[in-house]
Amino acid sequence: MITWNAYPAEPPARVAKLAFDRSGELLLSVPAAKLIGNRMIVADPIRLWSRIGRMVNEFHAVRFQVRDTSVASMFHAGGDRLVTAHTDQPTRDVDGYTDVPCQVSVWDLNSGQLLASGTGPSQVSDVAGLPDGRLLLVSPDAVWRMDASLAEPAVKVPGRPRAAPKATRLAVSPDGQRFAAVGRSRATVWSAEGAALASRDHPKSPQNGPAAFHPDAPILAVGHGTVVDLWNFRTGEEITLVGHRRPIWAVGFGPDGRTVYTAASDGVVIVWDAGSGGVRLKYDFDTGKLYSAVVAPDGLTLALGGEDGRITVVDLE
Repeated sequence: MITWNAYPAEPPARVAKLAFDRSGELLLSVPAAKLIGNRMIVADPIRLWSRIGRMVNEFHAVRFQVRDTSVASMFHAGGDRLVTAHTDQPTRDVDGYTDVPCQVSVWDLNSGQLLASGTGPSQVSDVAGLPDGRLLLVSPDAVWRMDASLAEPAVKVPGRPRAAPKATRLAVSPDGQRFAAVGRSRATVWSAEGAALASRDHPKSPQNGPAAFHPDAPILAVGHGTVVDLWNFRTGEEITLVGHRRPIWAVGFGPDGRTVYTAASDGVVIVWDAGSGGVRLKYDFDTGKLYSAVVAPDGLTLALGGEDGRITVVDLE
């Protein structure tokens, strides 16, 4: 286990999001906004780390107010690009708050140069990438596709808004053939071409639950609140994982699909048997309150992001 201080400034920024590249060797940390004066401002850079805590690069954006407390960001094009999306704080007029388009940027991870910038839909909460280079963006009422050149406007994926109301999180299958949007009451799976394959309802949760595809079976792990459902979106069968006492921030499968890893906001990590839903192991790494977590693509490494700006990386083996 390795821990380092990713955002040591005072006050420290919470680690709002973490993402591994496809190799699992690079880790992206995205800071949350923090109160400066009387405004919530994202002032700290997005940073790129080795899995042992050496900073590789950082990406400074202009300080901006945000509607929520974080920036959506992810690796793209096999790990050579960085995509960021954020929505500025909306202005208020006589009819209430106005929707503000999100600002989308594509960066070269090696040089740190900005490659493209443009606008997308308002209230984007998560971004993902498809193998063909297109971007996915999710807002409360739609999932959108957008070319990574940002030259054309974002286009709605069919099947909305009923397909996954209030969707907040995206997941893409390891083979890139499917993607999913998960909201506080529904999850939906599409083919990479944009055809809706299946949807399922779950109890409404106040937390933006994570999701992850099984490495080779038609199963989506859907987190909502303190539980995770292993949903076979082909047969409709489900296994529910019950054991956490606090909201779950991360879910991921082991490389053979036989194990599931989950991390909750209280720092507790559970290793599950994917076939039976039983608990194999439970850990408390004494990290304090978590705000983000992610399992590496190989299913062997877990990264945890804390309230105090610290990152902890755990070898799951």
